Amino acid sequence: MNKPRVWFSVSCLVTLASCAGEPFRAAPAEDEPPPAGATLPAFHTVGPPSLAGVPKAELAFARKGQSQVAAFDPVSGAVRSTTVVGEVVLDLVRDGDRLLVATSTEQLDASEIRAFRVTEGKLELLGESEPLGPGARVFPFPPHTLVLTEDMAVTWSLLDAELALVPSSKAVARPASLVLTRAQGRSRLLALSRTGLEAGQYFDMLIEADFESGWQLDLHSVPAPGRPSSRLGRAPDRDEVYLVRKQADEDSLEVGELSATEPAPPKSFRNVPVPGGIGSIEAVEVDPEREALLVLLSREASTAALVVVPLREGVAPQLVPLAAPVEASEWFSRVLSLSASGRVLVATASGLEAFELGGDPAAPLLVIDTDFDGAGLAAPLVGAED
Repeated sequence: MNKPRVWFSVSCLVTLASCAGEPFRAAPAEDEPPPAGATLPAFHTVGPPSLAGVPKAELAFARKGQSQVAAFDPVSGAVRSTTVVGEVVLDLVRDGDRLLVATSTEQLDASEIRAFRVTEGKLELLGESEPLGPGARVFPFPPHTLVLTEDMAVTWSLLDAELALVPSSKAVARPASLVLTRAQGRSRLLALSRTGLEAGQYFDMLIEADFESGWQLDLHSVPAPGRPSSRLGRAPDRDEVYLVRKQADEDSLEVGELSATEPAPPKSFRNVPVPGGIGSIEAVEVDPEREALLVLLSREASTAALVVVPLREGVAPQLVPLAAPVEASEWFSRVLSLSASGRVLVATASGLEAFELGGDPAAPLLVIDTDFDGAGLAAPLVGAED
């Protein structure tokens, strides 16, 4: 039985050369040693002999150590299996019935994308790409897979269903957020870049990206005085996209709304006071049932915090401190997941923390699950499907 602990509400041009940066490297941690007298070859999976009672949609995934991906129970945190997927795990995402993993060499000078099928809670290798540029991030873009690498600039490339490289690479800005949409029967991407600077003025850049024998990009600039931390949030199968931004030293944030299918800069932003809510935005999730945004704040060396931001005006936000810091990144985040049932998982420097988002639109409420044990698990994180 959970022992809830509740915190109650408190009343351009895109400069490509500047988009490069240090690629994410998994926090140094030791992988679990293999059994006595045994070795762990690449893609070796450790786990119980049968997990038929745990359907794949009910499993979540996270990095464990530097080179492993763990399949775990999102309710208890119990690890069902671990798989060595490469030397350094960079990114992780669900793509239909596949799990895509971006890995790197220990020297961080090259990347590969590997696809796995989840079979009875274990990962079975389906295929892998040729070596790609360093620092890879991966994002589903049906019928392709989008891969972003960074060297002198951030490069967008596409892989086909067999993970073969499609002639398509293009230097584009690093996205702080990516949203998958559909228009005219084709997949499209809506990206948010925070690299805009023109005539000494900062702005965020909304990038509409379409691919048909080549990339077509439409850019929309959004003035961003003081260069706030900015992220996009969108619920699946909803047209509304929310642009949330915040100055790190202010205890308020701003929320603007735009359309996923016909994006244009928000006409206005609503200011939301969040007493005690100092920090920068790392991730935004949307809960359409409770009409609320879930915003993750990083606060340098201090512990991070979650903020529940009701979309209904007049309903106070809720600030929930976490037990540890979270990693700050200029990339789209893999540290926060929110399932349709309201299950929330957060990857911190000390492991995963779990919460339940409940209530209703008039009073959404986030409650910590103190029975959850996410020790040893880290970002990148992929939540369970309901």
